[in-house]
Parts: sequence; C-alpha cells; structure tokens
Amino acid sequence: MKSANHNIQKVFLEVNTQTSKKAYDLKDTIDDFLKEHLFPFIDGYFDSLDFNSNVSYQLEGLELSLSVHGDLKIKDMIPNLKKQLDKVFLTDNSNVLKLQSKKSFNKLSESENKVNTLLYFLEHGNYPWWVENITNTNQSVEALLYDCIESPEFIIAFKRKLEGSIFKERTILQVSNVFLSLLILKSSNHSKKSTLSFIKSKRFNSLLVKSDKKFKHPIWSFLIDYSQSNSQSNKKIEQNFFGTIKKISSNKGSKNNNSLIKIIEEFDKATLFHKYSTEDFTKIIQQQKHSAVLLDSEKNQKNHKSKEETSGINLRKKAAKDQLKTDNSSIKKDSTQKKSNKDLSNSKKLKKDIEIIQNKEELESSTIKETLETNISELPIVKENPTSEEKTISINDGLLKQEGAFYVENAGLILLHPFLKSFFENCSLLDEQQKINNPTLAIHLLHYLATGKEKQYEHLQLMEKFLCVLPIQHPISREVVLSDEIKEKAKELLEAVLKHLPMLKSTSVGLFQNEFLQRPGKLIIENNTTKLIIEQKTQDLLLKNIPWNISVVKLPWHKRLFFVDWLN
Repeated sequence: MKSANHNIQKVFLEVNTQTSKKAYDLKDTIDDFLKEHLFPFIDGYFDSLDFNSNVSYQLEGLELSLSVHGDLKIKDMIPNLKKQLDKVFLTDNSNVLKLQSKKSFNKLSESENKVNTLLYFLEHGNYPWWVENITNTNQSVEALLYDCIESPEFIIAFKRKLEGSIFKERTILQVSNVFLSLLILKSSNHSKKSTLSFIKSKRFNSLLVKSDKKFKHPIWSFLIDYSQSNSQSNKKIEQNFFGTIKKISSNKGSKNNNSLIKIIEEFDKATLFHKYSTEDFTKIIQQQKHSAVLLDSEKNQKNHKSKEETSGINLRKKAAKDQLKTDNSSIKKDSTQKKSNKDLSNSKKLKKDIEIIQNKEELESSTIKETLETNISELPIVKENPTSEEKTISINDGLLKQEGAFYVENAGLILLHPFLKSFFENCSLLDEQQKINNPTLAIHLLHYLATGKEKQYEHLQLMEKFLCVLPIQHPISREVVLSDEIKEKAKELLEAVLKHLPMLKSTSVGLFQNEFLQRPGKLIIENNTTKLIIEQKTQDLLLKNIPWNISVVKLPWHKRLFFVDWLN
C-alpha cells in the first residue's frame, strides 16, 4: 500500500572495521550504498506497511546494526536489514501499528500534526523536520492558522506557551491583526472575553492600520497580557503600557497619534483601564508631541542665532581687515615720505591695535563656540527608542539556541557575498564599525534579492538571518516595507552580478533568482565551525568559471569565516 512521504531527519552512521584498508574502501563506497540501496529500501519498506494515510507516525529514533562477514558485499546486508525492521514494525488486521522499540513514538492525526507544526513555528521561527516542503501553500502560516484557530487543543497549547517571551514576541511580530484578535479572544480568560470583544471590529482594525507601526507591538502586548491576567495584575499591565506609550510618543519620528488616542478611547470604553483614563494618555501624548515641536523650534532658533552671530563676526573681521589694509597702505606711504621717530611710534601703535583686534575676534569666536556647546549640552537628548523587537535582542539572547542543523531556502544568496558590503553601504545599512544597523530590514532586503517578494514569514528567511548575524530563532517583524529606491538598488545589484558571470550574462534577473538564488540548503552551525551545504543541480555547470571564491566566505560583520559545499 502506497502511503505518504517518509522523512528521515538525521542519519548517524558508525562503521567499525578490522583494517584501515577496509575502512578506506568503505569510505569510497558508503555514500553510494546509502543513496542507491539503503534509503530506497527503507522507503519501499515503509510503503509496504499498512499505515493509515490520515495519520502521521513520528519515531524518535531507530537503531539498526548490520555486519558483513567474509566476501559479502555491503549491498548483501539488505536481507538482514529487513529482518531487523520486521522486529520493530508489525501490523495486525486492525491496521494498528505496533512498535517494538524503546524510543518514543507519536501517532498524530492530520489536524494534530498541523497544530504541532504551527506551535513549533511560533516557538522557534522555523518549521519542524517533518514538514517536507515549507514553501507549499497548504503548509503556509496562514493555512495553518485557518485550520488550527478552531481547534481546542491548539488554543489550550497556545495559551500555555504565551508565558514564554519569545513565543509571545513572534506571535505579535508575525501574525496579522485579524488572526491576533481571534487568538486573543479564543485564548483569553472567560471573564475577559466580553470585555475584549471590540478588538474584532472593523473600526478597531482600521485604527490599527492608520496608527504608527511603532504602536502595534505595545498595543497587542497589552491586550495579550490583559486577556491572560487576573484582576490583581491588571494595574501593573496598565502601568507598563502607559510607560511604553509615553516613551514611543516622545520620539520625533512617531506619527498618527490621533489614531492611537482613538484606540485608547476604545480601551477606556471597554473598561480596560482603572488607574489611567483616556485623558491621561491624551495629555502625555500631546505633551510629548509639544515637547518635540518645541525642541525642534528651539534648535532652529539657536542655529539661526548662531548663523547671525557668525555672520556678524565675519562682517567685523572684514571691516577690520579693510581698515588694516588702508592703515598699512597709509603707513607704507608715510614711511616713504618721513623716517621720523613719530612715524615709528605710530607704526608700533597700529601693530598693537591689530593685535587687540585679532585677540578680540578670537575671544568673540571662542565665546560664541562655548555658548553654542553649552546650549547644545543643555538640550534634552532625544534618542530614537529601539523598537520592541530590537529590545528583545538583548533580553532574550540567552534563551536562543543558535547551534544546530537548519534546512534553509535561498541558500544561493551566498553567490552574492562579494557584493553585499558595498550594497549594504549603499542602502545605509552599515555603521562605522561595519555592523548591520537594521538587521530586520537587511533580512527582508536579502529575501527580496532572492525572490522579489516582500513581507514573507520568518521560516522562509533563515538563510537571510544567518547572513545578517541574527540568531536563527530570534523573532523579527513581518510587516517591513521596502521603498522603491531600495528595491531599485537591489535590481541594479543583481544586474551587476550577472555581468560578472561569463556564462550568465544574457540571463534575466528572474531566471537567475529561480535557478540559483532560491536554492535549498542545509546550514550546520557548531561551536567552532559553520558549514553551508547547497543542493547541486545540472545548471550549476554555468557557474564553473565564477571569478570569486565560493568555498570559504568571510563577511565583514561576521566574527568568523564559514565553509560552503556547493560547486566543489
């Protein structure tokens, strides 16, 4: 009976031989044995089992021990392999799989499998090993949300996992407003459901869309915390929300505060607040906005004043120099006519006057400079508050597991590595220390380079995360808008790369993306080494004469080099 696809996450092979010669012989043939004999046999064996096609079977591990005696060849081990598998997997007439193994075993329905996949994504940022094709639309995050949102098992597990900070961050940053409102309502404490019912209204969603994107995170974070809280913890949640809104509103770049005030009015109407009111929020928002305006005005006035003072100094300097020029001319003329002591005395006096004027100029210039520096130092420093996403980097780095093996899309981006430094500089994404100053934007930009797509989910951008030195499991925002200018620069980069590839000069950008950049790979991150293994295809022959090294890569913002197994 033909069943569903069979996936093996990892294969550990340990070989013991009596002689080194035999070991080297096996080394040359073992790869062919695995690909040509072992894996096809196991795949066919699983096909022959009477599995329920609507059920997924997950086995934690399976140990097989094979031996070759005398003149037997490796492929002659297959019959022995079947006997061992038969001891593990037995089927009866009821189509129930019996497992004779010490390893844990899960039997999951299709809906349970989808629930586990979605929860895994929200917790880790990538898809689990049992998902074969992560680009399949049936396995997209939207499709999983549609299928799981009504599942009681999913809601129970979702509610429990919200206690984890990374899980909560990724939910806010990756899930759309519509699904966020549904998730909050379905997972909220029973006493909060009616109070929070307004968040699924069109008006609330419209206000969210119109408000500054900086407010999205604190708004949803507050709603999630409120939905899971008891009455005693409401005040603390409310106070945290007030403080966050105050900080964000103080940023000069924040905008659309009117929409924010209307959202807060909705909160107030629903009696979500006890310590603060709409008036309190409105007052602090307007104060912060007014302070920002005053600051800009004050800075402009000081700049204008300094320009006037500098202009006045220059005029006085010019007048003094003109006077000196005239006086020097008179001195020269008088000296030719008279050589008296009186003339010498006048000359000394004039020289002294010149020194006085010059000292006065220096004093005035120094005084003005000190005044400007003092005024600037007295101004309140308005720093751009880091987004909640950027804050999370420092908060949660210790919780993130960077090591491991990850299956990645767009591994072919490594082809562009010699061009990335100048490209990021051209897009103002590198600081003076050659570090990426906006990792989230850089990640989405790299994904656009490979696919031409925007606002994609995080599990499709693991390679891009690695290239931008962001931990694989670190949550990033999905709602990132790329400007037309930066997209045009991306197009220019790809066209420039094609000009440097002799066999691909006439290739279109789209074909280059599809055939080379969007290449699956396996990223292995270990303590001391990092290796990228890329799936090879026939068209890779066109990259044979690539004029730069692709086997060993070192990016300026990476601490160490990494190795690439592709065109070897």
